[in-house]
Amino acid sequence: MVNLFTSGQWQGFDNKGRLTKVVVDLDEAGTDGLSGFLNLYFGDSPIGAAVYLSDLQQVPKQVSGLAVTYFDANSGQLLSIEDAQHDLPEIALPEFVDLSFEVAFEEVIKIGIVQEDSEISSILIQRSVVPERSKLIGRQISWTDFKSEVLKFDPERYVFRGQSISFPLRSSFHRTSRKCLQKYLDQDIPRLHRATSAFTKHVFRLEQPEERGALVALAQHHGFPTPLIDWTYSPYVAAWFAFEEDRSEFAESEPSVRVLVLDRDALKEFRESVFLTWSRRHISSLEPLSIENPRMSPQQGLLTLTNIDDVEAHLQSLSEVLNKPLLQAFDLPYFEREKAMRELRSMGITRKTLFPGLDGICSDLKERFF
Repeated sequence: MVNLFTSGQWQGFDNKGRLTKVVVDLDEAGTDGLSGFLNLYFGDSPIGAAVYLSDLQQVPKQVSGLAVTYFDANSGQLLSIEDAQHDLPEIALPEFVDLSFEVAFEEVIKIGIVQEDSEISSILIQRSVVPERSKLIGRQISWTDFKSEVLKFDPERYVFRGQSISFPLRSSFHRTSRKCLQKYLDQDIPRLHRATSAFTKHVFRLEQPEERGALVALAQHHGFPTPLIDWTYSPYVAAWFAFEEDRSEFAESEPSVRVLVLDRDALKEFRESVFLTWSRRHISSLEPLSIENPRMSPQQGLLTLTNIDDVEAHLQSLSEVLNKPLLQAFDLPYFEREKAMRELRSMGITRKTLFPGLDGICSDLKERFF
């Protein structure tokens, strides 16, 4: 027995040509090993299938009689097997399957899907490993040149994100050890709702997607892990977030800060989604309601929603399809921090304006006078 399976997002393809993509999202489940969902996608069809997995501790392992859930990846709606079969007449869709797990070779798992003692598909999956540092090559640029260059970007098309260090682009949820978004929606969001209800005047109605999105966006701005990534329409607000952290003692090892640029229009050429589960892998634009979230407006904020661990690799693959970059980066010298922050202050971009309230005011005064 080999204890090779770990929590994370595993991906692969089958070797019989019936499926084009397989994604397995697994979380640690205490003494019960790993649990999560195996999602299968049938070529260009919107129909997908999901199987719940539990008690995955070691391989090889065989599990029998697992129910298959079918869904429309475009609408996020669950489907009966009859409706799914109607849209996929060329494939005999099973109601239940048996799965076998074994080591194919180092760090690769083979999953066999068996129906009525006959293997209908064989899948090789590998765990997504996001590098510690971004592989995206940024353009080295001075603060003065940056101010000129960003004027060339259509403000309705591009959005920006500032990072003090060139970490890979990931959501705060995916930066944790957790990857199963179905568990996140079923358990974590209701817990968040109960815990925060005493501190919000508005009662968020989780059954309404817009209000659920507003709650998650609010939680994102207060440190709760979410599958959202913050962007801004303003390159100068992004620059403020890039320069804001005083890390002068690490200036030699970290000589640059980074501003990312996302081509939002090019991203829309691929099907976007507001769904985290029962959906294809995606990164999609989201402008949630700013209920009790006064930071969204002054930060000129926009969010992207994703169910993908390695966002940069996904955007790179989409860029290759379009033959143009969806994601770019400017790397600005950290030693220009004082100059940049002084000019940003003259533009009215400060912690006080970006974070309305007592905390923002006190932090702004600390930055100025201490």
